[in-house]
Order: sequence, then C-alpha cells, then structure tokens
Amino acid sequence: MKFLAYISNYEGKERIVLLSENELIRMEDESDFTDISFNKILDVTDSNNIKEIHYRGWQPGCLIEFVDNDNNVVLRGYGTDH
Repeated sequence: MKFLAYISNYEGKERIVLLSENELIRMEDESDFTDISFNKILDVTDSNNIKEIHYRGWQPGCLIEFVDNDNNVVLRGYGTDH
C-alpha cells in the first residue's frame, strides 16, 4: 500500500510525502516527539480509487489504526509507548 500524506511541522510548514504502510505507522508513532502532524492522508494504492483515510487513535496495546470515511480499518500497526 502507498499513502500520500500532507504533513506539517511545528513551524506550520507543509510538505507532501509518499509513504509505505510501515513509514506511515512509524511517523504517527513518533509524532509525539517529532512535532509532525498529518493534515490529510490519501490511500493512493489504486490510482483509480484514491481514498482519504483518517487516524483513529491509539487503541489498547499501542495499536495504531487508520480508517476510511466509512470507518473501515484500512491500516493498523503497533506503536511504542514513549
């Protein structure tokens, strides 16, 4: 899977990055100490069916989940309790 993420840093500077599943999970996991926030995330795996996804939040056991507009889980992975 591939994701196009619009991210901002603590200075409010926005940039667009192409991320793999693991990179997206890692960036969200580390966002508490990197000052990076996601403004918008698009699932661009299928160029004919681009979908916006949303961070659901930390779940029990440090589980990180991203869902689509219908609340279906698109991506999940485990973070680290910092």
